[in-house]
Parts: sequence; structure tokens; C-alpha cells
Amino acid sequence: MIRLSKVSIIVPVYKVEDYLPACIESIIAQTFTDWELILVDDGSPDKCPGICDEYAVKDEQIQVLHQKNQGVTAARKNGCSLAKGEWICFVDADDQIPIHAIDALLQNSDKADIVIGSMANGLMPKIDRFTKKKDLHGSLFLRKLLINKMPWGPYARIIKRDLLTSSVFNLPREIYRGEDYIMNLRLAQKIQSVVCTPDVVYQQTFRETSCTKITKLIPIMVFEKWVLKSLKMDFILKSLPSLAIRYFFIVPKNIVKRFIKKLF
Repeated sequence: MIRLSKVSIIVPVYKVEDYLPACIESIIAQTFTDWELILVDDGSPDKCPGICDEYAVKDEQIQVLHQKNQGVTAARKNGCSLAKGEWICFVDADDQIPIHAIDALLQNSDKADIVIGSMANGLMPKIDRFTKKKDLHGSLFLRKLLINKMPWGPYARIIKRDLLTSSVFNLPREIYRGEDYIMNLRLAQKIQSVVCTPDVVYQQTFRETSCTKITKLIPIMVFEKWVLKSLKMDFILKSLPSLAIRYFFIVPKNIVKRFIKKLF
């Protein structure tokens, strides 16, 4: 019988050779030790594949998946297909997590489908830090996503592995910015409970080639199309009856405007 690790940490890897070792070391240093680390080398052309292999040789809790370049969404999806943990934790390869991160998230996981912690140096400081513990129903989590009151990213959280089905990651390659947001919209319509904690569980790194410095935009209509496709009208009507029309028809366009605005 295969013993399940409590948490599977998935790190997509592409052109981050200067940052990857620090990221991996921050995971190895966790006070919670029942984890597995899956490094998904997304066809990185630099030294990253070798760095991944070196760590896998040294630590049996680390495994590496080498694949042709498919993008971060596919890397996360393929990492999940290998995961044996009860929970999934995504970490970007140029970021780090504090040594207590996984412990802090798990301590708030009782009866939760997703546990979200606070971030240090987030893109949107007002919503990347929580002042107190909050318990949210899935419909309220969705509402907060729609009105831009909840972090978009897949990181600084743990997610039940069973929720991360292939449908959550079903996006075309052309959606390379905002894919995290669409993933969260889909998850919000599948879950019962989200717990938010003020514990800082993620340290984000800013660099010139990261998503904070974007020179090429995805087509607005393409992004909006996939946002709308990811919202189920019956779920909206059932969960947010008084606000359904406003959120379904107006907010997605506002989201796109804020999204484009954030790029500059």
C-alpha cells in the first residue's frame, strides 16, 4: 500500500536558474516534514533541468518531471497527475515559502477545501494579507473573486487534491496571464469551504522577466471569453440571486479592465 504524503508541493520550472535553489531550499526547510516536492521542468533551456535532477538525487522526497515546453498551466496539471498527497500546494520557482508555511496552512485545514494564507510583497497588498482568520462558503469566495477582493494566484494556499481535476486546468496555451484567476473561478464553484489565515506563508520575488513586467498582452476578448465560460449561470443564480445579473454581465468586463491596467 502506497503511503500518501500529506502535502504535494508542485513547482513549475522555466528559466529561473538564479532563483530555483533558494526556492527548493525553502521547501526542504519546512517544519512540516510529510511532504513531496514535484519539480516540473517545462522544457527550460538554462541550467534548471540539471539543478532539478541534482536535488532529486540528494532527496528522495523530490521527484522531477521533464517535459517539452507547454506553459505553466500544463506544468501544474501534469504535476498534479503525479501527486500522491491529500493536499496540493503550488509554488512559483522564483519565490520562497517561510519555514512554517505548510504547518500554518494545515493547522487551519479542518473541514476546509482550500486554505489561503497571507503573502509578503504581493502584487495587490490590500488583498494579499488577511487581518484575521475568515471562514468563507464557496459562493462567498466566488463573489470576492468577482469583485477583486480575493488573491488571484494559485499560491499561498493548499487545495484538496481531488478538486484539481483536468477540467480546472482546461485552458488554451494563449491564456498565459490570468489563468490563475480562471482556475480559481472554477474551483469556487466546486467547493464548500475556504479558510483564510493572516499567517504569512509565501514570499514573492519581483524580477524584470516575471509577470510583473509584461510587454505582450493576451487578446482581451480571449480572456473575457474564458472567464465567462468558466462561470456557470445556474451556480450564480443559486448562490448569488440578488447580485447575479450584475456579477455575471458587468463584473467580468471590469475584471478585464483591471487586469490590463495592472500590467503597466
